[in-house]
Amino acid sequence: MKHIIIFFVFKAETRKGEPVWNLTKEKMAVKENIQLCQVVSLAQISKYKPINLGIIEETCEQK
Repeated sequence: MKHIIIFFVFKAETRKGEPVWNLTKEKMAVKENIQLCQVVSLAQISKYKPINLGIIEETCEQK
């Protein structure tokens, strides 16, 4: 079986749009299509300040 590790940032909210703090990996589920994925680690990035993310994608051409 091939294992792939994926890192991502997400925002957890209630249905009313209120933030959910102190979320643990035992209290959440991640699925790809219908397959349940293992959550290895979960870390709170910011509680009182918004975060800004920048993503840089670089493609290198081999010569």
